[in-house]
Amino acid sequence: MRLGWISAYMSEHARQTGHSADAPVFAERAKTIAEELDDFPLRIAATYYLGTAYLTFSSQTYSDCSKVTASASDAGLPGFLR
Repeated sequence: MRLGWISAYMSEHARQTGHSADAPVFAERAKTIAEELDDFPLRIAATYYLGTAYLTFSSQTYSDCSKVTASASDAGLPGFLR
């Protein structure tokens, strides 16, 4: 689980320090780990960082990036209305 969180934070660090090409790679790794462990908080963070990484680095449109980021909230929070 630690590797997942480290990857998530490394994604944001890479994005903010000008290493934008590395940001999606770290975020994808974090998201994969989150899905394997069924770790909801990590999946939310990884998906958010993936969306911001795509917005910064890739040729994705804003609409595409917002879909990635919104997919995190589509999962719903346990105990809350969906």
